[in-house]
Amino acid sequence: MDPPCLVSTVQAGGGCVMVWGIFSWHTLDALVAIEHCLNATAYPSIVADLLMATSGRIMHHVTK
Repeated sequence: MDPPCLVSTVQAGGGCVMVWGIFSWHTLDALVAIEHCLNATAYPSIVADLLMATSGRIMHHVTK
């Protein structure tokens, strides 16, 4: 690597960015920002809520 092209950075710990989105052969849906960090226990309930909200729009598009 060419040293003049390198830039040092400082990273802070503890943050996260999580988004959830869905796509299928027929449609794309919105990208949803998850407001807090999720663990394996909380993830299924959040995804279930989002999937229920999205499934009606997908089914409507597929049956057109």
